[in-house]
Amino acid sequence: MQLKILKKALNILLDTIIVLVTIVLLSSCSTFDSDNWRIRIPEIGMTSSLRPVDLNGDGVLDLVAGGGGPEFRETDYGVMAIDGSNGELLWKVGTWNQVVSSPVFKDITSDGIPDVFIGGRSAIFMAIDGRNGNVIWQYLSYESEMDLINDTSYLNFYTPQFVEDVDDDGYDDLLVSFGGFFKAGTGDPERPSGQLMLISSKSGEVLRKLKMPDGRETYMSPIIHDFHKNNKPDIIIGTGGESLPGELYRIKYEDLLAEKLSDTISLAFGGKKGFIAPPVLADINSDGILDIIVNSVDGRMISIDGETNETIWVVSLGDGFEVYTMPAPGIFTGDSTPDFYGSFGKGVWPDSEFIVHIIVDGKDGKVVFSDSVGVFQYASPIVYDLTKNGIDEVIIVNNDAKKVTEGMELTLYKNEVLVLDIEKKEFGVLLGPYKGSNLGSTPLITDLDNDGFIDIIYCYMEDQGNFYSFKETRMERMELQVAKKDSIIWGTYMGINYDGIYIQND
Repeated sequence: MQLKILKKALNILLDTIIVLVTIVLLSSCSTFDSDNWRIRIPEIGMTSSLRPVDLNGDGVLDLVAGGGGPEFRETDYGVMAIDGSNGELLWKVGTWNQVVSSPVFKDITSDGIPDVFIGGRSAIFMAIDGRNGNVIWQYLSYESEMDLINDTSYLNFYTPQFVEDVDDDGYDDLLVSFGGFFKAGTGDPERPSGQLMLISSKSGEVLRKLKMPDGRETYMSPIIHDFHKNNKPDIIIGTGGESLPGELYRIKYEDLLAEKLSDTISLAFGGKKGFIAPPVLADINSDGILDIIVNSVDGRMISIDGETNETIWVVSLGDGFEVYTMPAPGIFTGDSTPDFYGSFGKGVWPDSEFIVHIIVDGKDGKVVFSDSVGVFQYASPIVYDLTKNGIDEVIIVNNDAKKVTEGMELTLYKNEVLVLDIEKKEFGVLLGPYKGSNLGSTPLITDLDNDGFIDIIYCYMEDQGNFYSFKETRMERMELQVAKKDSIIWGTYMGINYDGIYIQND
């Protein structure tokens, strides 16, 4: 009896010690105070992906993105800046069509506030004063008599990259692609050639331009990288689209400067379709040179040696699949070689029956995970180790459709943000579900207020009966009780530096 009493007393003492230690440890940690907000922008749908930047100097990152209504409809909300601390509108810029590129930032007004560079359909490309939303320059000034539908000079601008100062005005300039003709019908080969352009960030002047090597259209945001670190960068750009063939090219930056192709290399052929989403650059063969990992529209993930231009591996799910998103790089299999997530739609755009999600081992191209969830969307995934176990989680947009019959056939849509736990091989819901859809706005994870906790910011269109409504945008910020550990390498579209490059934290 005395022994039992003694054991019980010891257990009580041990439990008391554990509780006291826990209290001490919790009191020594910073208190989690979630900063959340949710806003409504009924006039538009979100047509680009959010990027963070401090525009009002309060130390909290704000948010900039492009939007738009249905094709060719003017809007007052073509570009928006949202206060990261409370969701209030800082400024907006009107446009004559959808703004589809994601922004990049550089201070060209010398006021200490980054300015915004962003593009879209019907030749929209502009620089905006980050402080007040005033337009500094535009590629094109809109006139009501412009024939935006039939004139082949009004193509689309995609997400730009900064390059060295070309016009010697002291500011880095912009590399951007220009292509895609709205009026061309499915399978119609008579389309204007896409172009690469160099544009002065300070003045908006077109400094150089170069047509695609095969004369085909382009929808891809270019990637530029000095693979051999010899001050001779190459541009990776793809041609073709949903219904026409194209190729992935490696073009010398020197050729763009000279406006003349010399030794262009075709890295991959797209079969009956092309290349739309930009590639990821990551070293998967440990030779110190970044390799090229890209999705082709015809449902393949292709890796290409950055040194030799030879194909390393190809993953294909077979006929009948399409893909419009970037691969997402991360540590998924446990070794130091980057692995890749991909989402492949079954069926022909826009009638995707379902999405197959896969994880590809970067070393050998083996598919180590596969599951089917949701329907069509083209928001690229993001990646972060939320569980702090050394294995990254994938964060994806998921659209779902449910057919209901109440006297007439009706399809209702919902959307959510899912987290794929690789170790458990299962999806969990991070945000949602919400009414409506998200077509192509990649979520953002960052630490807006630098308090050490992760924020996720998400946009969607709250119209559950219309998948392509382009109205009733909702934007939500949720702060997670997840401590930020290192740089968030792939927390936004095209990665931490917006350049498609994936290099792990040291």
